[in-house]
Amino acid sequence: CAKQFNEDDLRGRVLMHPGLGIGLFRKDEGGVVEYPTLLRSAVEESLRQEMLSEELRILYVGMTRAKEKLIMTMALQDAAEALKKGSRMLIENVPDESFMMQQHSPAMWLLLPLLADNSQTAVKLSVINSSELKAPILFEEEAKREKEVFTISEEEIKLSMEYKYPFGRAAALPSKLTPSELSHGLFGPGGAGEAGLSAKKPDIFKKDRQLTFLERGIAHHMAMQFIDFQCCTGLSDIEKDLIRLESQGFLTKAQRMAVEPRKILAFFRSEIGGRLIASRSVSREFQFSVLTPPEDIFDIQRDEGDDSEILLQGVIDCLFLENDGLVIIDFKTDRLQNAEKQAENYKRQLSAYAYAMERVMRKKVKETVLWFFDKDIAVKIERNEKKIAF
Repeated sequence: CAKQFNEDDLRGRVLMHPGLGIGLFRKDEGGVVEYPTLLRSAVEESLRQEMLSEELRILYVGMTRAKEKLIMTMALQDAAEALKKGSRMLIENVPDESFMMQQHSPAMWLLLPLLADNSQTAVKLSVINSSELKAPILFEEEAKREKEVFTISEEEIKLSMEYKYPFGRAAALPSKLTPSELSHGLFGPGGAGEAGLSAKKPDIFKKDRQLTFLERGIAHHMAMQFIDFQCCTGLSDIEKDLIRLESQGFLTKAQRMAVEPRKILAFFRSEIGGRLIASRSVSREFQFSVLTPPEDIFDIQRDEGDDSEILLQGVIDCLFLENDGLVIIDFKTDRLQNAEKQAENYKRQLSAYAYAMERVMRKKVKETVLWFFDKDIAVKIERNEKKIAF
């Protein structure tokens, strides 16, 4: 109980607090002397109080878990001097809250109440010198073994060098996977595991810049996530609701301007859009996580004895319930050339969504649909109902 609190987070060059902000050092005009700013001192003190409050909570939890007897140890360099110091504090003045918050370990938190309790009925305080302690036999035997010369035979070396991991197929697969990675072919036996990344410098700080094609797609997805379906019966109603989303911080002005109200109206006037509005159970941006056998995702065979699973995680744009099952809609803002050919690229992604929802929701997924905003058309996706692999 005399171990020092970990105060490394209070010594950093930059301190951050969710309420007070960022605390920095400041140098004098000559750039030689550096000193903490008033804000940094306030941030440091606030973080320290929060840290000590958490340490006190942990100490309380640990002490109140004992059922019959609680034994606590405290290693001090000079126990007698620590007890004298504590006694003088009690005689001179009862330590207040500020004193307790200045401590760097739980030592005084525990010693002072013990010294103040004269009854000694429920608590016993003992001081043991280090000379009275004897190393356990277990440690002595371990020390002897460390002194012995380590030897290994040639046969043992050969066996180690020839060892082969029995689950090689599992080692080549990802431990976590998203349906979108399946659609782009980023993972799989022999797959690259990563996509090519652009090193282009972002221009997010340029004024009046135009949104990229990808950012325009994100804007349409966010609009479909937060828009009021009941306001999607006419262009003017959709435009008003988009303004509402901007005023409430769901969309930026640039995003709101990038969203085409006529595209949203076209969706809700379609057959699948009408069914969505009519449904009494709708989920948007539905997040899921489900453990999946590798053979249900990839066309592979497990190694004997391998019981590993892949964590399948994703977010479904829109999911709604009808009397005979679930319907999944995935919105796409791709430039459409050939609907059927491009839909084929998303077959595994939609199949993964359906696979996960039938295990999470315990309901049959009767239909998976891609909606292409570019041409205002819906494409139904046929899937393998037993697994994701094709």
